[in-house]
Amino acid sequence: MKKCPFCGASNITISYDYGDYAVCQSCGANGPHKIMATERAAISSWNQRKEDKVCVPECFIRPDGQGQRNMMEVAGQAKAAIAKAEGNHE
Repeated sequence: MKKCPFCGASNITISYDYGDYAVCQSCGANGPHKIMATERAAISSWNQRKEDKVCVPECFIRPDGQGQRNMMEVAGQAKAAIAKAEGNHE
């Protein structure tokens, strides 16, 4: 299988929810979701993309330059920032 197009990780697994789909175990990227897809179809779909270039959104770059953050870390920080802006300090 190809590496994750978002974080470049190679630890991709296949999960099932009304059809098989690929999941990056590093950043959580997943898909494509197709009803009743087989494992073979999920791998084929994951591998079909126009470019192999890794795309890392700026929010996933660690401010200290020490690698990349995962989706849960970014989501947690976003939730805390929203709560702070709304005056709901958790």
